[in-house]
Amino acid sequence: MTCRRQHGAIINTAEDLVMTDLSLAAQARSPKALYTIDAAISGILGIALLAGAGPIADLAGMPAAAGFLMAVGAFLLPWALFNYAIGTATGPAWSAILANIAGDAAWVAISILLLATHWTTLNGLGQTLLAGQALFVAIVFLTKLRGAPSLRRS
Repeated sequence: MTCRRQHGAIINTAEDLVMTDLSLAAQARSPKALYTIDAAISGILGIALLAGAGPIADLAGMPAAAGFLMAVGAFLLPWALFNYAIGTATGPAWSAILANIAGDAAWVAISILLLATHWTTLNGLGQTLLAGQALFVAIVFLTKLRGAPSLRRS
């Protein structure tokens, strides 16, 4: 690593900075990083649903669904911890990886079922939120599925 001192501070060369950026980008693309990112998103969403289930249900056009949204929020907190455990484990258990991927698949399937059965009850924002999160979780599911074999070897 080549460095030079300037005004008492160590300055990295452009080559060092590029290598550091590439290393960080590689870490962000690792399958384990996806689990920690999923943990953060699930935790934040869980807290938001627990704290604001009523207003969120009203905005979505389903005021009667506030209890359901609170239950979803309560589910997401241990789900976040489960994702975090996989993402930070040295060698995550294959059964945990498969259970997590199956959970994401079930989430997508249930979201599609809810969208189909409540399409006319939801307003435009509710339809968009439900479809958007289903699409996001489907992408996470496919990405986890693709990265699963490399986690088995870690």
